[in-house]
Amino acid sequence: MYLGQAYYQSNETKKAISEIQEARKLDPNDPLVLNSLSIIYDVAHEYGMALELDEETISITPNLFESGARQRREQFYYGKYLQQ
Repeated sequence: MYLGQAYYQSNETKKAISEIQEARKLDPNDPLVLNSLSIIYDVAHEYGMALELDEETISITPNLFESGARQRREQFYYGKYLQQ
């Protein structure tokens, strides 16, 4: 997990995703891992995947406050496809 975050901070998105996906295999219900992946997918402009991970995180931790980043992704993702 921490190696993935280090890659993310070094702008090595693909490596970051790979490392954090490994952490997810160890604990697939860890909301910190899911949220970290969501953020990195957002930065990689993979908004659909980011939203899926947000939904999964919220289903695991329903009392989690929905972040501004999630709301921004929803506005972009749904706005983009609703305009088509």
